[in-house]
Amino acid sequence: MVKKRTKIMVSLASACLIGFVAVLWMPVRFLAYSNLNDGQLTPFGPITEKHTLTDCISGDFRNLTGIELFLADYNRKNTNENIIEISGKEDIKKTKPVFSGSFDSRDVIGNRYLALSLPSVSVENELCVKLASTGNRGDNAITIWLNTNNRPVYRLYATDSMVELLKYIIPENIFPIPYWLVFLFCWLFMSANAFMIIFVVQDYIYEKQKKS
Repeated sequence: MVKKRTKIMVSLASACLIGFVAVLWMPVRFLAYSNLNDGQLTPFGPITEKHTLTDCISGDFRNLTGIELFLADYNRKNTNENIIEISGKEDIKKTKPVFSGSFDSRDVIGNRYLALSLPSVSVENELCVKLASTGNRGDNAITIWLNTNNRPVYRLYATDSMVELLKYIIPENIFPIPYWLVFLFCWLFMSANAFMIIFVVQDYIYEKQKKS
C-alpha cells in the first residue's frame, strides 16, 4: 500500500513539473487569424507592380511564423516574381515593413493555399499584408481570391506557448481572464495528461517486472 502511494506521489510530482515546463516553454503552432473562403469568391485581378493589394486587420499579433494565401493562376503557367510585405500601422506609413519576402508564381497551384514561412513576426494594434509583383504584365501574373466581404482570403499562424494560445482563443475584450488563471488552467491540463501517461507507463513496467 505504501509502495503504491509512493508511486502515485512520484507520478504526480513528475507530472506537475512536466506540466509547468510544457506550459512555459513548449511551442504550440496555432491559427491566429483566418478570412473564411466560403460563399462566392471573386478574383482581385492580376497582381502587378502597379496593381497591388493591401489588407489591414486590427489586433495584436505575436510570433507569427506562417501565412497561407488563397491564390489563383488563371489556368496558366505564370513566371513572374511576387512580393509579400507585413507591416504595422505605423510601419506602412514609413514604408518599413516588419517582414518582406518573395515567392515565384511557378509555385502557385490555382485555387489552393500557398504556405509561406515567417521569421517570428510581431505587430501591435494593426497588421497590414501587402501583395505586389516585380512585373507589370497582367497576362503573366497571379491573383488572390476575395470573399463575400471583399476581403482577401488568407490565414496567419503563430507559434507560442499554450498560455498565448488561450489568449487568442478567448480575447480579453470579450471575456477578460487574469493571466494567473489562464496559466493555472494550462498547467493543470498539461499535468493531468502527463500524470495519466506516467502512471500507465509505470504500471506497464511494473507488470512486466512481475512476470519476469
